[in-house]
Amino acid sequence: MKYEKPPVRYVVAKLKFSKVFGKYTEEKYKKLLSSLEGLGLERIVVSDLNHVHLNSQHGKFEITEGTVDRVAFFSPNGRRCGIISEREIEFRLSEYDNHSHFLDDTCVFYNKFIESGFAVDNPVAEILLHYVDHFIPDKCNLVDMFNNVSLPLGQFHQKDSDFISVGVLSQTRILESRREKVVVSLEQIKIPQQPTGDFNELPKVIPDALLEPDEKMVMPIDVKVPEESVGKDYALVHTFCSKLISKEDTVIRDSFENLYRESRVTFDKMINLETCSDIWIAKE
Repeated sequence: MKYEKPPVRYVVAKLKFSKVFGKYTEEKYKKLLSSLEGLGLERIVVSDLNHVHLNSQHGKFEITEGTVDRVAFFSPNGRRCGIISEREIEFRLSEYDNHSHFLDDTCVFYNKFIESGFAVDNPVAEILLHYVDHFIPDKCNLVDMFNNVSLPLGQFHQKDSDFISVGVLSQTRILESRREKVVVSLEQIKIPQQPTGDFNELPKVIPDALLEPDEKMVMPIDVKVPEESVGKDYALVHTFCSKLISKEDTVIRDSFENLYRESRVTFDKMINLETCSDIWIAKE
């Protein structure tokens, strides 16, 4: 089933490599950027945030500090982005249209990365796929959008006067291959009724696990709250799939497609099709 107004707001595909990349020259990044025109990526943003590692060895803990160098390639509107970090590359979208375009573009970014001389003798070790969906009820309640899902809020004490209340429900599956994992997390968030009846943005639009630590690399995410939804609960649904890559996995695109299928089955089993089709407007 496809929708005119799909709930997906943010998607990320990652490829983790076997070894740390090392340092590359500015000219090498610029050369890569020139090959990404077909993906709509036109500008470079560099991030070098500080980070702390806690290591344990022989019963002793050691703290080391350093910086994580990341280079991002952005579209003019900031809604498409490819990122190179210490050991992985990722492709992000906050203007999603369909999974085929997204995965095709992810693999183009990966292929251009390899063709430009990055990650020499450094094979892909794992791929990851993240989907973030907004479930915002319209002329119904949040519970009506789900099928056989017990929402987390209401399980514990809360008051109508609470400024905000958040409940979390999650499940992890290790698939039969033992190399693939599917995790689905649902956050139900209570929105207080505003005195004016006006509510322009949601208090949370992506899960904590996907928050961008550098303000320079944060992507805009569209949020539209119907008037009928003001004061109701909404949900963030984060579906995360991953696969450990072996020598038998010769086509990365096929591996991503299989992860997408698992993600989609998880999504379809979760929703109340009739209610959601009315809200998201089902189409052929």
